[in-house]
Amino acid sequence: MKYKRKRILFFVGQALFILGIVSFFFFARNVTTRENRAIVINPDNCYDQTIIMVADRDYDPYSFFDSQGKPSGYDIELMYAIANQMEVNIEIRLMNWTECKQAVLSGKADIISGLDYEKPTSENFILSMALHNDQYVCFGKENFSSIGELYSKKLATVEDSGSFSVFLEPYRLTENTRVYSTYTQVLESVISGENDYAISRYYVGRRILAKLKETKVRPVNTFIANNSTCFGLGEHRAELLPELDNAILSMREDGTLAALENKWLGSYVTMLTPQDFLRTYQNGILFGIAGFLILISGIVFYINREKIHAARMEQEDTARILEYQQLITEATKGLYESIYEFDVTHNRAVGEHTEHYFESFGIPGTTPFDQALQVIAKKQIRKEFIQGYLDTFMPENVLRAFRKGETSLGYDFMITQDGINYYWIHISARLFFWNADKSVRMILYRRNIDAEKKQEQRLLDAAQRDSMTGLYNKTAAESLAESLLEDCRHSGQARALVIIDIDDFKRINDTFGHAYGDSVIRIFAETIIANIRKTDIAGRIGGDEFLILFTDIPGRDWLEFKLRKLNQELSREVTADNQTRQFSASIGAVLIPQVGETYAEIFKKADLALYRTKEAGKNGHTIYAEGM
Repeated sequence: MKYKRKRILFFVGQALFILGIVSFFFFARNVTTRENRAIVINPDNCYDQTIIMVADRDYDPYSFFDSQGKPSGYDIELMYAIANQMEVNIEIRLMNWTECKQAVLSGKADIISGLDYEKPTSENFILSMALHNDQYVCFGKENFSSIGELYSKKLATVEDSGSFSVFLEPYRLTENTRVYSTYTQVLESVISGENDYAISRYYVGRRILAKLKETKVRPVNTFIANNSTCFGLGEHRAELLPELDNAILSMREDGTLAALENKWLGSYVTMLTPQDFLRTYQNGILFGIAGFLILISGIVFYINREKIHAARMEQEDTARILEYQQLITEATKGLYESIYEFDVTHNRAVGEHTEHYFESFGIPGTTPFDQALQVIAKKQIRKEFIQGYLDTFMPENVLRAFRKGETSLGYDFMITQDGINYYWIHISARLFFWNADKSVRMILYRRNIDAEKKQEQRLLDAAQRDSMTGLYNKTAAESLAESLLEDCRHSGQARALVIIDIDDFKRINDTFGHAYGDSVIRIFAETIIANIRKTDIAGRIGGDEFLILFTDIPGRDWLEFKLRKLNQELSREVTADNQTRQFSASIGAVLIPQVGETYAEIFKKADLALYRTKEAGKNGHTIYAEGM
């Protein structure tokens, strides 16, 4: 920030001298270069480990060969600085973009620069945190007013570039787009008239056009897609990512990234020629007057910079406090159960209210946040939600999310106040940067969503039920049975799959009508429900066919007794619509895990047992045996 203020003052001061415009241009460039932080390059192999980085050879100002044939540019100098901080040697190779990607994906190189930052990551690259933003624009000789005009134009871009995923593919422009191996070739095709427009990052296109000394081709719109760039790692070097991200974050904090951006993405691109300057400031007199006023304002600003900075910090702090107060107000209205605040960077609670929350669990209020979080999770949160809770709110995970640009987090889970009864809550977290001590803070507030979750469960349960009988429908019953059978293979508990079929139902249904048949089905369903336990599964899987899965049974004798009782209960007279008929049921069963592997195999054996019952005269039951 200090450097930016000085640069503005230099520009404004020189604006008073209209006759020295050209000198001002070169002076501004010299100032930009002179005040950048020095980037130390260690060409010697002074460390034990060497990493290989590949970059586009035609990607000025990010990566290119300078006049001496050496790799140069923003990404190159940044990678040298990162290598110094990581204490590794860096070997940089420049090639065309497609070769760069292939080198990293094949394991011949470790890091690639210039990748578009996209989520989720594609092409098996592991992406670093974002470095800077360089928008995609159209370069051409004529302006256009809408993207719709591009469908009749010939476009050009570099093969495998991010312009496809962020612009060309979403707008279905790939069919009239030609690809080239370098950006120079892309822009040359527009200069020659071979293509109408080039799709390129703004900084890259401007630098290449300056090298080609081309004035007719220019950016013809503000932007068409905005996307950040980053480094990419091959999966074989995934372990480098935390150290790489930490180095980037450190350089963002100590000003190295800002210095490199000023050097390579400042006047190096925006003030390529005196014409750029003249185009920006066309009215000399007005420019001089405006420059004078800006100079005075700049001086006043510079003198009062600390007060202005303090006022800005106070404004940001006030906004945070107002947000906090709003949350408190909403909490008093019953929207939230409670609100807590944490200093994530320094791993501690903030404020007496949060400290008292720790103490309510027998934890001293000064306990580190990550330790307290684990104690709270163990004491209050239902077991299956603990890991997800910790993965969301542990300090290192919160900081990682904040570095990626996320400012809010959320998680649904079940908690208990008495150790017995659990209910659903939703925790929301707001992340922000606290200027006073340069820390990342988190306001955490929770809302009772038990009623909402129960309503969701009721709707889900209704969708799984057979409307006539209230039993599970075929899809739900088979899915639950398959899931429980999978558990059975791991737990070793004995279970049984049972199929029940109403004897001669079709004939009776055809004779006495469907209304009578529906009554019979409902009565059979009620009888089945009365003869199973809460842990068992029962469903209607056909017109007159039912399925039961008995869970955790003592053994074959218990199953034999249960099936005999079911036969007795289901053998009965049914009176409905003034019609009375005698009914019975045929049953087939299979013991698990003594037989069968998959649900399909087990069902087939139960069905075979049912067939044997029908062969034997119906109104009975058969338990499957090997060789049946």
